[in-house]
Amino acid sequence: MQKRAHCDDASAENNGEIECEHPSIYPHLGYFYPKSHPKTAESAFEIRVITRRLSLNLNITPGVMFKFGYHRPMPTTQQRLIFVDDLEVWVIGKPRIRNMNLRVQPPDARIEVSVPRSRFHSPFVDAEIADFIRNKRAWLDKAVENTLSSPMSQAAAATPEQVKYWRQVVEAFTPALVEQWEPILGVKAKKLDYRNMRSRWGSCQPSTGRICINVRLALYPPECLEYVVVHELCHLLVSGHGPDFHQLMTRVMPDWKQRRAKLR
Repeated sequence: MQKRAHCDDASAENNGEIECEHPSIYPHLGYFYPKSHPKTAESAFEIRVITRRLSLNLNITPGVMFKFGYHRPMPTTQQRLIFVDDLEVWVIGKPRIRNMNLRVQPPDARIEVSVPRSRFHSPFVDAEIADFIRNKRAWLDKAVENTLSSPMSQAAAATPEQVKYWRQVVEAFTPALVEQWEPILGVKAKKLDYRNMRSRWGSCQPSTGRICINVRLALYPPECLEYVVVHELCHLLVSGHGPDFHQLMTRVMPDWKQRRAKLR
């Protein structure tokens, strides 16, 4: 489909009009780029398509240039639902991966298969996923069972009374652990808070000395609570989770990785 885009310069050819066509790769934007335009026109426009970016250069008068840009963000992931035998399987298209990956996500044991985004719409990928799921069915059934019986799944279905009890347990043990580890690390926590959090076990604000602990740690072995307390106290010395932080954790708690694994 062709449309007409008007040029304000009356001296331009074709009665001041430039013939344009709609770019097929951007049909939803309604932008146009020049199919041809008079080389002698002083007032003309140009829309350039550079990968997923559009830029518009508009030269109204000689020596005056207006430039407009549009960037369409690249989606990081894509997902869709398929069925393999009696299972619901979510297919996730991800960038920067090469292989097919299978996981069971807490708390509801959602089954996910990650594939390279370039193959997300392949007509053959669903059959490959079905074969992959069937070959892993024994492992998958066990993983679903373990996930549904995990503390994280229990926490997702907890009542307010249960959450209140977790808070009482964590509040009872955390201050003693903090007092034990503060002189070892040479730090001082100024405030302790407790919250029922889904995505993190604790948090630290070095600027205020505030440390927050997840009350769901009451569902895990005591060494997990101690690990989180030490982890957050270490952030009073080192921000982030780079090599310096890992070295500090290994020096003061050599088995911290084993403790962390129990939380996953």
